[in-house]
Amino acid sequence: MSNSRDTAPPHESITKASSSSADLTSHHDAKRAGRAIILGGGELGDWALTHIRPGDLLIAADRGALFAVQHGLKPHMSIGDFDSITPEQFAEVEAGSEAVNACDPIWKDLTDTEMAFEYALSQGVQEILMLGVTGTRLDHTLANIHLLAAAEQHGVHASIINANNEIRLATSSRRLTIVESGYRYVSLLPLTWQVTGITLTGFLYPLEDATLTLGMTRGISNELAADSGTIELKSGHLLVIQSKD
Repeated sequence: MSNSRDTAPPHESITKASSSSADLTSHHDAKRAGRAIILGGGELGDWALTHIRPGDLLIAADRGALFAVQHGLKPHMSIGDFDSITPEQFAEVEAGSEAVNACDPIWKDLTDTEMAFEYALSQGVQEILMLGVTGTRLDHTLANIHLLAAAEQHGVHASIINANNEIRLATSSRRLTIVESGYRYVSLLPLTWQVTGITLTGFLYPLEDATLTLGMTRGISNELAADSGTIELKSGHLLVIQSKD
């Protein structure tokens, strides 16, 4: 995840590994963890630390690796081109990580976050939680949201959390249960051209067998009317965004 500080020159030491997805080989046992945490180089804070549990496979991308080691975490894999940190900071990352997969910042096809995502998939995890993958770069934020659909194609549950939002994906094969847990608003946005058969239960504004088309705002700012609610649909991909503000 790039940000406005992506001004540091490439590091001479970034020659340990190639950037192609085929080279994202395991430095750990397959299926080591049921859940992977990806720390991206976007907006991070102390809030992110509360979502990391013992046993998680911690993968840190670019500046997210610096955040990790400076907060006493030891990433299992730090990955990316590291062009948003200084050589001195990169040395901190190398010293504080179990393994580093660094690449040239120009000759690569994937963003740092997608490199981390592909590595997580290679480890056979069932769940991926992405933190620090939203920020001032809207292009990177949208690309990372699209990774939720890529995870679904691999049968992996994925979500994105930042300081004020949690983003998940509902599909015909994945019914979502929503609990309040500090989020007041629940918004539904189609990620495919059309989402059909949307049924909401336990919401202030219920829906039954409804259809939302890309660009419609009908699903914005719903609220729970009970302790929990469910979201079901028949076809398409539906972004479910819970928000605090």
